[in-house]
Amino acid sequence: MTELAFEAVDFGQLANISGTLSEGCHTVVGSARDGTGELLRLAAGLVRASSGRVTLDGAQAWSSSRVRRRIAAVCADEALPPGRDVAGSFQLALQARGDARSAVSVLEAAGLGAFSARPVSSLDARERRAVALGIALSHPDAQLTVLHEPLNLLDLVSEKYLFGALQRLSDSRAIVLCTANRLEDATRLGGEVSALERGLWLDSPRARLPLAAIVIRVQTPEPERLVECLKRVPEVLRTQWTSGQEVRVFGSEPEQVLRSIVSGARAAAIRIAAIKQDPAALEVLAAARAGLYEASPNVAGRGQS
Repeated sequence: MTELAFEAVDFGQLANISGTLSEGCHTVVGSARDGTGELLRLAAGLVRASSGRVTLDGAQAWSSSRVRRRIAAVCADEALPPGRDVAGSFQLALQARGDARSAVSVLEAAGLGAFSARPVSSLDARERRAVALGIALSHPDAQLTVLHEPLNLLDLVSEKYLFGALQRLSDSRAIVLCTANRLEDATRLGGEVSALERGLWLDSPRARLPLAAIVIRVQTPEPERLVECLKRVPEVLRTQWTSGQEVRVFGSEPEQVLRSIVSGARAAAIRIAAIKQDPAALEVLAAARAGLYEASPNVAGRGQS
């Protein structure tokens, strides 16, 4: 069974992403600011995680060309293989996979025949993504296909071609990982649906963070020293800092974490320029509501005559 695994991954907006996706279709609802683009680039092996690992069947795509050959991807921004025209560029992609089909025939099947003779340089960003989607969906034996908002390209790519390819991938027991910015699109794509909310991966049975996690952002000219200082603070679950002057601090009790940050910085003479708590993530609020409902003394009598 093919498995895509995220192991305590930090990258950009993504915070401590862990989970395993198995064969079938998976759609993550969210926007670019939530980290959907970063999630797909990590899955495709196009970038390396700041910490943690992303593996396909135990191997890291980032460091293995053999694994990357099993992956088809369309990201938020795409560059096509060099070619005088779209058909020539598409043909290079087919040849790289050892695919003997004609580029023009595949473009026609994808509803992109009108692009064949156009210079690659004449395509805008959406048109490049549409051609890249045709390339990705034509991969004959991809074990992982990652697609950034594919339904947003249906005015360019044939709907029949897209959903036929998704069905073929499902039948071949591959993994399909899509993103969508609307729940309606996720429902249409089918399969398991989860969500990214400000870098936290929510609602997936295989990818779940502690429900009580809160995030506090600290601006300081000495981020490395602050991270080292907070390692010894029991109220702090973890910290995240990659570059710049912002440190993200994770904990469960906001008041205790805030006090610990301030007192620790004061003791170490670390200057704090600004400190701000993120609003509670959607899943945390839902869990709190559920907990209040279960704790209500009136619950036991509900539904009883």
